[in-house]
Amino acid sequence: MKNQQKPEDLRALFRELLSKYHGKKIVILSHSKMDVDGLASAFAISNLLPGSVICYCEKPNYGAEILAERIGIKTGNIDSLNKKEFDGMIVVDSSTSTLVPAAKRWNVIAIIDHHQPEGRDLKAPYMFIEPCAVSTAEIIESIVPPEFWESKQAIQVAYALAAAIIADGARFKSARKQSFAALSRLMNICQAEYSELLSIAEPETKEENKIAILNAFQRVQYVYCCGYIVATSEV
Repeated sequence: MKNQQKPEDLRALFRELLSKYHGKKIVILSHSKMDVDGLASAFAISNLLPGSVICYCEKPNYGAEILAERIGIKTGNIDSLNKKEFDGMIVVDSSTSTLVPAAKRWNVIAIIDHHQPEGRDLKAPYMFIEPCAVSTAEIIESIVPPEFWESKQAIQVAYALAAAIIADGARFKSARKQSFAALSRLMNICQAEYSELLSIAEPETKEENKIAILNAFQRVQYVYCCGYIVATSEV
């Protein structure tokens, strides 16, 4: 299994992946109820591998839907595909079959993920795993070949990845210095303001959801345990 962790080694490994599967039919899949980070990461990879398609297990979340509409990202249900027509699958933003159950039935050629190793049971010849990264988008920004950022697709890809870093970083509460550097580079490429990216990373809650939250607050019960306030409700 090829699994290097030094930045320069990861970039070289990623170039190898792109070279080996250039022109092949590849499925790019993220976790159930794909979020902004999952969709942006899949979108970036799809622009680097012509002929690939982005799929979901369940309908993407609200933020991902906004991003898809904003820059025209096309996705489809993984169950509608015939895997015999494809050369493999790349899984982004997850490495556990619990969140990507369809991956167990496919030939997974690569995994790009930033989550902790607990529950990780998916394996692939190409593994790009950085638990210290705030998002999968941050990992992808660091391994994309530099010449790509001069291409026509670079602006939209940078826009999506920038929104993803903000989304998964919870306004940088879990960020590291590389997160700020990556976001700065991406914003310079896409020329988007932070407020615009934030509207995708943290979209305004739908009215019906606001009502559901308020109703849930009316039924809250809580206990204090081991230094935490544990609140429960039903919605």
